[in-house]
Amino acid sequence: GLHQVVGFDLASRLVKTKLGGRGAKPGQFNYPVGVATLSNGDLVVGDFGNFRIQILSPSGKPLKAWGAPGDRSGSFFRVKGVAVDSDDHIYGADGAFSNIQVFNRTGQLLTIIGEPGQRKGQFNMPVGLCYKDGRLYVADQLNQRIQVIRYAPESDQKGGREGGEK
Repeated sequence: GLHQVVGFDLASRLVKTKLGGRGAKPGQFNYPVGVATLSNGDLVVGDFGNFRIQILSPSGKPLKAWGAPGDRSGSFFRVKGVAVDSDDHIYGADGAFSNIQVFNRTGQLLTIIGEPGQRKGQFNMPVGLCYKDGRLYVADQLNQRIQVIRYAPESDQKGGREGGEK
């Protein structure tokens, strides 16, 4: 209800920082729904009610935002989660479109993963994302499952190998 991202000190478990507040200006949120960290420490936040993804410095300074309500590539209807992979690609799950959009750090759309459905690689309201150890974990809510997508790093793709599993 506060529309903030709250950071905790792991040792003391006390609140260390609060970022944002309700609104549509840079650095403000309308129901933040996920947080991930880029390799340089910047924060990636899914901003559900503002139909966007924002990047903030660890101190909360707005650095970049993209997205708008709509049904075309690069826009969102319901941002439901974010994740960042080992190459700093940013994943945004859209629950309404049942897909995951992949962006670079500047907000350029790189690709779209999935489509509505019940088969492998299809989603029915993806609501949470987590990237760990070369895999993207997708909480596929209405299909009542977790899907795992193996990531093929850019170094593999540039080295002449096939892209790997997707």
